Amino acid sequence: MVGIPDNTRQWAHPLRKGFTPTERVDLTETVLFSSSNRVSSGSLKGQFRLSDLITKFRITVNAIDVKGAIGYKKMNFQSNKPLYVNFDVPTTMTLDDKIKVDMRIGNLNSFSLNVRITSAPATDGGVSYTIPAGTFTVRPRTSVSRQITISALQVTKGQTFIKIGVSARSNGMNFEDALTLPIRVLPKGFPRSQNSGGMLGSRSFSNDTPSSVSFPFNIPQTIQDNSAVFKCQLFSSNFAQLTSAISALIQEPSGCFEQTSSTLYPMIMGMQYLKALPAEQ
Repeated sequence: MVGIPDNTRQWAHPLRKGFTPTERVDLTETVLFSSSNRVSSGSLKGQFRLSDLITKFRITVNAIDVKGAIGYKKMNFQSNKPLYVNFDVPTTMTLDDKIKVDMRIGNLNSFSLNVRITSAPATDGGVSYTIPAGTFTVRPRTSVSRQITISALQVTKGQTFIKIGVSARSNGMNFEDALTLPIRVLPKGFPRSQNSGGMLGSRSFSNDTPSSVSFPFNIPQTIQDNSAVFKCQLFSSNFAQLTSAISALIQEPSGCFEQTSSTLYPMIMGMQYLKALPAEQ
């Protein structure tokens, strides 16, 4: 393999901006990737930061020597906190949905903790949630389960964030943890789209080109609040709209493996088109 760089792709997870040990918002699963490394002294050293996930991480290494011998090794390690809360929510809810979510609170200390659950309102509204009131005891090196109820109140423009925390004090020490997860509220029913287009220009170039255009749209009375999205795009030429068309081509289709892998060819075509553009574009 002549002419291939030592490492064509390398990425190490950085420490997120505004990091605090009591708040967990970074849910990145892959925290290190290195496509190739040359080891001459028998060891390779580096560093990376873990995300905020409390989970089991796996390090996998594949190696090959100059004689073609292949090696493989994997190792697991666990990330933990003395007091932690874990829960999961669906990526989307439908308006008026109400769900119950199991929440796990763990105490890894050698002594019991009297724990209180705390919460903050959703950042952009859309949902409300109820948490168990009062305090409860979590014995040493055990975990308990509690339920929270999430209600979808209104359609959100994008993601809104749910924040649930736990706190306790024992032996003169404070213990805190909070997990923030994204969720989105979608309208009921099925999405509908309407599209229209035309030509717009200056009469100084052609008397046949209108200086203004209007398009009628039929908006049903049953439309859900906050669910309508209007988008207007202007292109200086037919060639100028190719970039937008390439973007749409890459996004479709999607779903199962066959559909996802079928985007490989349009992505190659899109890459060749972008490479052919002048540098300033």
